[in-house]
Amino acid sequence: MPIQAVYGFHAGSPGMTGHHVSHRMKAKMPSLLIALTAITLMGGSVFAQTHQTRLGDDLDKLSLTELETRVGDIQSELTGLAHFTPRGGIGTIGYRSEEFTTPDRQEWVQIELAENTSIDQIILVPCLVRTPQGGYRADGFPDSFKITDEDGKILAEFSTTADDHQRIAPVIIEMNGQSASQIRIEATRMSARAFDQKFIFKLSEVLVFSGKKNVALRRPVTSSQKISDSSHVYHPAFLTDGAMPYLMNTAQGKTSVAYLSPLHLSSDKPLNFTIDLEKSTPISGIHLHTVEQSDNVPQGSPGGTGMPSHLLVEGANRADFSDARKLLETRHPSLFDVTPIMMWNFPETGCRYVRFTALGHRLDKTIKETLPRIGFAEVEILSKGTNVAAGKSVLAKDIPVHERRPRTNLTDTRNAYGDILPIREWLNQLARRHELEGELPRVNAALSKRYADQKAKLRKISLLTIVLALSIVIVILIMRAVRTRQMYEIKERFAADLHDELGAKVHSIGILSDLAKKTKDSPAELDPILENIRNSTKDLGSAIRHCTNLLEADTLYTNLHADMHRTAKRLLLDYEITIEGEEHIAQLDKQTQIDLLLFYKECLVNISRHAEATHFSADLVASPKSVTLTVSDNGQGFAGGIPPSLKRRAKIIKGTVSSAPASGGGSCILLSLPVKKQIKKHP
Repeated sequence: MPIQAVYGFHAGSPGMTGHHVSHRMKAKMPSLLIALTAITLMGGSVFAQTHQTRLGDDLDKLSLTELETRVGDIQSELTGLAHFTPRGGIGTIGYRSEEFTTPDRQEWVQIELAENTSIDQIILVPCLVRTPQGGYRADGFPDSFKITDEDGKILAEFSTTADDHQRIAPVIIEMNGQSASQIRIEATRMSARAFDQKFIFKLSEVLVFSGKKNVALRRPVTSSQKISDSSHVYHPAFLTDGAMPYLMNTAQGKTSVAYLSPLHLSSDKPLNFTIDLEKSTPISGIHLHTVEQSDNVPQGSPGGTGMPSHLLVEGANRADFSDARKLLETRHPSLFDVTPIMMWNFPETGCRYVRFTALGHRLDKTIKETLPRIGFAEVEILSKGTNVAAGKSVLAKDIPVHERRPRTNLTDTRNAYGDILPIREWLNQLARRHELEGELPRVNAALSKRYADQKAKLRKISLLTIVLALSIVIVILIMRAVRTRQMYEIKERFAADLHDELGAKVHSIGILSDLAKKTKDSPAELDPILENIRNSTKDLGSAIRHCTNLLEADTLYTNLHADMHRTAKRLLLDYEITIEGEEHIAQLDKQTQIDLLLFYKECLVNISRHAEATHFSADLVASPKSVTLTVSDNGQGFAGGIPPSLKRRAKIIKGTVSSAPASGGGSCILLSLPVKKQIKKHP
C-alpha cells in the first residue's frame, strides 16, 4: 500500500529555514516514531524521513541551560557544514513549465531510470532567483506535489507553505530502499513566480541516489508539456544534467588552485593527461570540477577556460593504451554547456589508466586563437560512488610543467574553497545547514523569552525583597512593643518584689526589734532574737541585690522547700508545711519557683501584720499541669477580702487567687497556677 507524506516547509530568509515533515498512512502500519533527529515509518515499505535533525517545536519544555547548550551545539555544527554559495555566470537552469493564471494545474516531469533500482534518497534542487534585498530565494517550487512510481503508486505527497519558497537548500526525501524504474514528480498546486506572480512549476535538478550513485544522472526526462528540442533554456533534460545553482564550498580543509595547461601552448598532438589508478579498478562515473577563475570580481576571463569543446575519456589496463576503451565522449559548443561540476555515468569498466584528451579548442571565444587547452579544479573517477582517483599520480608527458598550477592538484580532493565532498554528502550538508539556520532563530527567540522571563522574575524578587524588608521593620517594631511590655512587666514585678520581699524583711526586723525591747532584761531570751535580727538583716541585703538585678534572680533561691521553712521560722510562729509532687516542682523554671516563694512570703507577712495568729499551715501540691499553694492561719481573718499585694503577685505569675475562712477560725488563701508552658524542657 502506498504511504503518503505531507511536508510543510517553514522558511524565513534565504538559507535560514527549516522544514517539518509529517506522514499519513493509507493502511494499518506500526507506530510512527517522532524523534529529534528524524521521522521514520516502519512497515511493508519504509519511506519518508527528513535528513535533518530538528529540535522539537515545544521549546518551552527545555530549561535555560538546555536552550543555551542547543544554541552552542547548532553554532558548533554549522562550522563543519558546507556553505550556500550560488554560482554565477551562465549555464542551464533546469526545467520550467508554462505560466498560468491559476495555481490548480497538474504539471509533471518524469525520469526514466535505467532499470528497477533500490532508491535511498531523492533530492530536489530548487531554481533560485535574486531578491531585491540582495539575497536569493526559490522560484516556482510548487505549493503541493506528489511523487509516484511507474505503476502510479503514490510514494509521497508534499504540502508547503508560502514562506518555504524562500529556501535555497535542496529538499531531501528519504526513500529507504524502495524500488522503482521511473520517478514522476507531479505539481498539484503551483506557486507564484517571483517577478510577475503568475503560476509556474520549476525545478533546477532532480537526483536519485542508490547508495552513493546518482542513478538519475543524464537519464531521459519527459514532461506534461510538449517542449521542442530546440528549446535551449528550460528543457526537461536539464533536470538530470548534474547542473545545480551552487558552487561546492565546504569551507573545510586547505584550498587548492585548479590545474591548467600553459597558455599559448601549440602542439601538433592533442593535449592529454593520464591518471594512474595503480591497479585495474571497476569504474562507472566521472566528475569534472571546472576551473573557477575567482581571482577577480567580476571574472577577468570566461569561467569555462580549461574545458575543451570536444573531450574524449578513455580507459585502459596497459600504459600504452593499446587496449583502450572509450568511456565517454562529450562536446560542448559554448560556455553555456559548462557547469561547475560536470558529471557522467557509464557502464562499469575495469581499467587502471584513465586518459583525458582535448580534441577540440578551448571555449574562450574572446580570444581569436583556437589553441587547445585543458584543465580542471579536480577530477573524480568513481567506483561504486567512491572517488578512486584521490591522491593518484597524473601523467602528462607532452605538456610542460606549470609551476603555479601543478598536475597533482587534479587529484588532491580540494578546490578553491576547500575539501571536495561526494555529491550526496555535500547536498545533505546544505540541507542540514538550512535546517539548523532555520532552527537557530527559533531557539534564540525562546532563549530571549526565557531571559525576559528571568528579568521579570528578578523584578518580582526585588519587590518581594522590599516587602520582606518592610516586614522586618514591622517585626522589629513589634518586638520593640513586646520588649516595652516586658519592661513594664519587669517594673511591675520589681515593685511587687520591693513591696513583698523588702517589706517582709523590714517588717520581720521590726517585730524582732519589738521583742528585743520586751526581753532586754532577759539575756537568755534576747540572744536568739538578736541572732534572728542579724540573719534578717543579712537576708535583707540579698533581697536588695535581687531587686536591683531581676535578671539574676535565679541565683538567689536554690531550694523552695528549704526557703519556705527558713521563712516560717523567722516569724516565731507554730507552723506546718507539707509539699506533694516535689519531682514536678523540680521541673519548674527558677523564676516560677521564686514567684511561688514570694507569694508564700507575702501571705506570711499579711498573717504577721493583721491576723494576730499563733499558728499557720502551708500546703504545696504540684502536678504536671498545675501547682496549688494553700496558706491557712488561726487568726482573726481578713476584714477587707484578699489583700491587693496578693492579687498583684498572682497577676504577675498568671495565676488565680481566692480566699475562704479556715476551719476553726482564721483565713485561708488559695493560689492556683497552671504550669503547662512553664515546665522545663529537657533534651
